[in-house]
Amino acid sequence: ACPLRLEALRERHAGIAAELLTPDGARAYVEQLDRDVRDIGGILQAVSLIRSAGRHIRDVVSGYGEIWSTRLFAALLRERHVRGGPVLWVDARQVVVVEWGPLGPSVQWEASQAKIDALVPADFAGTLVITGFIAADRQGVPTTLGRNGSDFSGSIFGALLGAAEIVIWTDVDGVLSADPRR
Repeated sequence: ACPLRLEALRERHAGIAAELLTPDGARAYVEQLDRDVRDIGGILQAVSLIRSAGRHIRDVVSGYGEIWSTRLFAALLRERHVRGGPVLWVDARQVVVVEWGPLGPSVQWEASQAKIDALVPADFAGTLVITGFIAADRQGVPTTLGRNGSDFSGSIFGALLGAAEIVIWTDVDGVLSADPRR
């Protein structure tokens, strides 16, 4: 059984997909979403049994929000053909390699560059939708980039892709919660 909060998140994302995407697009999105929700449910079940969740487990689970929102955005762009050309969704866990040290995550630039070069052709002329905030260690274990990880990942991908400029929007409206558990 899926915990109630996880089911509520699933319903929220499925509802947004149903509003924004074609029925076929929404169905494909929800199929992947449901696989992820089952995986998270299994992780949460294990955590409840051992009554502990180490950093690696928290990182795996917390990265799914970024994955779901960018998958949805990429699907929307594909369906709307907003800029023309292909839309490529990039999971940063498959590109950014970090090593954690006392000062936080340190990007392993050569390994990360090799991965992005293998994934995105040099002559790619479409739109990249890239997850932020998440990465993987040298063993491929998912992790996050910690506080301000989304800004950090924007800078990382700007460097890896040879961007002339990156723009980070920090003052955007969002939902604020008085509940410290959120």
